[in-house]
Amino acid sequence: MNLNRITSNSTRKFVTLVGNWNLFHLKIQQNKQQWMDLVNSATTKEQVDKTITEIWYKLGEISKRCFPPFSPKIKYVPWWSPKLTALRKQVNALKRRVKRYKNPDLKEISNAGFKALKNLYKTELLKAKQDSWEKFCTDSTKNTPWKMYKTCKADFARKPVPTSLTLLDGSVTTSEEETANAPLHKFFPDDSTAQDSDQQRNIRAQTSELEPPDSQTEPNFSKHEVDEVVRNLDDKKCPGPDGIDGVIVKRLHKSLPTFWISLFNKCLLLCCFPK
Repeated sequence: MNLNRITSNSTRKFVTLVGNWNLFHLKIQQNKQQWMDLVNSATTKEQVDKTITEIWYKLGEISKRCFPPFSPKIKYVPWWSPKLTALRKQVNALKRRVKRYKNPDLKEISNAGFKALKNLYKTELLKAKQDSWEKFCTDSTKNTPWKMYKTCKADFARKPVPTSLTLLDGSVTTSEEETANAPLHKFFPDDSTAQDSDQQRNIRAQTSELEPPDSQTEPNFSKHEVDEVVRNLDDKKCPGPDGIDGVIVKRLHKSLPTFWISLFNKCLLLCCFPK
């Protein structure tokens, strides 16, 4: 089997399906009192941010000791072969050699050889892809045509993201980010006082004198709510940039049942969401 490693944009850092969970729970128990004291003693948004940063750093260190690091998956490429691997190495080696030559004559001769070898590599690459696709089509039609149909349909279904949009001033967006921001700023414009009309300034002045609404304080999260949320976390879902996935969250909740509810209620009390 010929395998070719591809890059991965996954934020997953640890393989939590295997690991030393006994050591993980032991480390959590050793740190639980310190973590709970940090959460309960926080009185400002800044302290909550600092507390979570410290706990998350420690949790990451514990995870490194307990779980193997996550590596990108290996994708199977049916048309790749050892011959192509050898040709690619030769092309890259000759390219580096051409760059090192100082003598113009030797450089010109080597460059001609490099171009010939590069063309040979491209030809072999194209031939391998065509042969693989021909074999795939032949095998598919012998058994069932639906495998080939799904492959072709998947390629046609991929529509490119629009990168241009005409704005009110007649200009055109030139990137996906500008295209996404255009309707955002149109339907949700910035609330800037510099662009207010006289009527809008009067409304601001009137509303600023109003008393704040006398609403009831939001009730704390209950243990039942937190248990339900943690239990329904998808173990296979990719985690955020911190690498703490659903499995770690569940195990942490099992080892330290009061941690999440204390943290959530602290954020609710201080009206903040940790960075």
